[in-house]
Amino acid sequence: MEIIAYIFSYFTIVILLLHFTRLVALRALKKNYTLKEIKLIVWNYLIGFIITLTIFTIFIFLYHFGVIFSATLLYLSLIFGTLWLLGIFYLIIKLF
Repeated sequence: MEIIAYIFSYFTIVILLLHFTRLVALRALKKNYTLKEIKLIVWNYLIGFIITLTIFTIFIFLYHFGVIFSATLLYLSLIFGTLWLLGIFYLIIKLF
């Protein structure tokens, strides 16, 4: 039953990422980026964050099934969470 909750939360976060992608594209339009540059920014953003989110979900499944321990989950999540925050920080610097 918990696996269904993980799947629903994963798709909810993906929908929020798609909404945030639309906001990023609108902000890039206001900054007079070309369509090619906007596509590059949006696709890099989407691919990077969906891959990171998938890795987080895999870590949670591995922890849930007892493959990795809580300390390992913490360290791996810290590494990938830092990469995720760096990606958001890059978007803020580039677009605002």
